[in-house]
Amino acid sequence: MSIIFINKGMLGEFRQLVKSDLEEIVSVAKKSYSKASFESYVLVDILACFDNNQRYLIKLYGFFKDGKLVHFSGFAKVLGIGNCYELRLTSTLPEARRMGYTRASLERSIQIIKELVGDEKALIQLATQIPHFYEPYGFIMTSYKTKNDFTYLYKILN
Repeated sequence: MSIIFINKGMLGEFRQLVKSDLEEIVSVAKKSYSKASFESYVLVDILACFDNNQRYLIKLYGFFKDGKLVHFSGFAKVLGIGNCYELRLTSTLPEARRMGYTRASLERSIQIIKELVGDEKALIQLATQIPHFYEPYGFIMTSYKTKNDFTYLYKILN
């Protein structure tokens, strides 16, 4: 697997994460999610990111500041639905929150998906407890909420 270097700037290096980053990824996730969320689905999703036998493969990207992973997020192509992608696993260390990592990561993920689909349309979907964060990026809130009060949003790329 080749590493895709996206940007090296004020927030640090942003690149695709690989299996050798797994220990740092798990460490950030443990500090970012509740124990119940981490154990019930986050760890399973993270481990699946590096299992080539998975049909639904989440690609993770992360920001490194001073050589340390401080934020990661991912996306996966939804199976069987054309150019449909799902954003997953956004995690930032508590001490690095409110510094712009999630915003920059979202912008880069949208750009990567745009490059993947070229001139074709695409749909990006996600579930979140903070839907207002995504509205400035053109995401549309649906009325559907999960039992854990996550709201589904979507965006169509033209």
